[in-house]
Amino acid sequence: MENNNNFPEKAEDFIEEAPFEFEDLTAQAEPSAAKTDIPSTPDINTAVIPDTVRHTAPAPKHTGKPVNGDSIISVRNLSKSYGSKKVLDGVSFDLERGHIIGLLGPNGSGKTSLIKIFTGLINDYTGDVFIDGCRPGVITKAKVAYLPEKTYLASYMTVDDSINYIADFYDDFDKKKAMKMVDVFQLPHKQKVRTMSKGQQEKIQLLLVMCRNAEIYILDEPMGGVDPAARDFILQAILQNRPEGSTILMSTHLIHDIEPVLDSIIMIGHGALLKQDTTANLTAKGQTINEIFKEVFRNDWEF
Repeated sequence: MENNNNFPEKAEDFIEEAPFEFEDLTAQAEPSAAKTDIPSTPDINTAVIPDTVRHTAPAPKHTGKPVNGDSIISVRNLSKSYGSKKVLDGVSFDLERGHIIGLLGPNGSGKTSLIKIFTGLINDYTGDVFIDGCRPGVITKAKVAYLPEKTYLASYMTVDDSINYIADFYDDFDKKKAMKMVDVFQLPHKQKVRTMSKGQQEKIQLLLVMCRNAEIYILDEPMGGVDPAARDFILQAILQNRPEGSTILMSTHLIHDIEPVLDSIIMIGHGALLKQDTTANLTAKGQTINEIFKEVFRNDWEF
């Protein structure tokens, strides 16, 4: 059969050509949130999901109740090491439901590891983690929309291809909203990803995440490749497309840009929880969150 849609003819070719991180993309994809009747023949209006991709997620350990009933995420005695380096060392905290939360810390502080534990990408840790009452697994991945820091889009896809791909993959994806956001973001519908700037690619990924009707949005550096003039616009797009009552956990170094919208923050470093509070409490004495961050981590930058 002739292929007129620029998609590979075989799943093996798809795997070879697709440049994105399969593990990151499947962090959100499970039977409870994703469609499973995926055709084997590539088509521009359907997603090509090889079996090696669709079935990589581990089964949930078991479900249970969070330690704190008001929490959307509860963590108890969580530790994670890479060889002899311990990035998380017996960390415990709760994240409140419905808040916009800043996850702050310098490079290497364990932010991305923590995010990957929440999204089920990392399982070799000790301690307890509950996402809306369940341990990370199949059930929780249906509730979490995850924006990784790395680009995962296939380079040969256009913007519309990417939307059709995700729309076929997730039942909670709002395709009409996505098409509207493409125009709002001033993205070219038919331009291929490989010819776009890093900022344009990040806008595509952001709209794909925010057009899901999820309970939790976990965003890893959502404005990292966006120029300063566009950051406020991107931030407003996140807020305006957030379902009522949902929770946003945002990891970023651009503290000054996101501080006005944060309800609370959590700072981690040296394997420990260093500070957690509402922004109202933290700024009551006149300091900004950015100033508090610099104060907490001042010793990390002294020579």
